[in-house]
Amino acid sequence: MSLARANGGAESPLESRTRLLLRHTGIPGLQTQIPFYDQWGLVWNRAAMGWPRWKLAVECDEEKDSAGCRAWVHTHTAELESYGWTVVWVTESMLSGQNDIVERVRRKLLAAARRG
Repeated sequence: MSLARANGGAESPLESRTRLLLRHTGIPGLQTQIPFYDQWGLVWNRAAMGWPRWKLAVECDEEKDSAGCRAWVHTHTAELESYGWTVVWVTESMLSGQNDIVERVRRKLLAAARRG
């Protein structure tokens, strides 16, 4: 049973738990490690997971408190948004708390479907 839900695209336990939670949205097409290509066809960036059809990325913030990590989070978000993507960030505390990640993602997907 667990092996059937495995996905080699997760880079952390937080990504795995987030992906498993988002499977319960009932919305097909969730992919992991979505590549972004430059003008030469080389991968220059990746989104942890999301729905390419609706340009919605879900990223996991491991909440590492370093200036370099914070700068990367902001730069990464800006880069994906510059390509027309919406980015939803998930943290450990959001998954373990009462923050309804699934509902937030559903709302973003609905908004993206209306736009596109």
